[in-house]
Amino acid sequence: VSMSSRFTKKSVVSAPGRGTRITLHVPQTATAAAPAEAAKAETAETAAEAEAAAPDAVAPEAPAGGEAETAHGTATVATASDREAGVARLETTGPTACRVLIVDDHRIVREGLRELLESEDDLVVVGEAADGQDAVDLARRLDPQVVVMDVNLPGLDGVEATRRILAAQPDVRVVALSMHTDHSVAEGMRAAGASAYLAKGVPAEDLIAAIRNCAVRPPASSDRPPRRSRP
Repeated sequence: VSMSSRFTKKSVVSAPGRGTRITLHVPQTATAAAPAEAAKAETAETAAEAEAAAPDAVAPEAPAGGEAETAHGTATVATASDREAGVARLETTGPTACRVLIVDDHRIVREGLRELLESEDDLVVVGEAADGQDAVDLARRLDPQVVVMDVNLPGLDGVEATRRILAAQPDVRVVALSMHTDHSVAEGMRAAGASAYLAKGVPAEDLIAAIRNCAVRPPASSDRPPRRSRP
């Protein structure tokens, strides 16, 4: 290729006594593209080397707990991760740890109760529910020893939830925990089968003691006198 074929435009200006000026116009596309392609290739090579040298990325774990979709909405927070955490803690505390199901429609209350109870070595929270129907379902699935039950719940209230849980699982103990101090409310929960009734204003030690007292009580089946065989 001749040098002249590389120039797109040539101009010659000559004037007497001022000499001659020659202007050559060279295309910049080809020459500029080469460094750009080289830089792009170098960047790709560097990225490939960095990716090969870097450790495999690990996806962050999903947080334990949180709202879970159920047939009754997003009230239940006894997700699979919650139950797995409960099982893991049950293994570390031993088989004698008391399994507790928390039922309250306020998330902040559930979280506070979980933190309080799991600070005790002999208590483990196996699940949480935010309404009465989910409490019944989770009690059947998780088989807790003690259910800490609120009275005012959306849908199925604490009285009816207690009655249904104990009808299906008579060995479960229910500790009612409510903001109501009305005697009639306490009597309603006791009539449904609750083993204890506490106001939410009581000291934390009273709640823990009530749960432990329920946990050491013999199963309901052993409270009943044996049936006499007919002659």
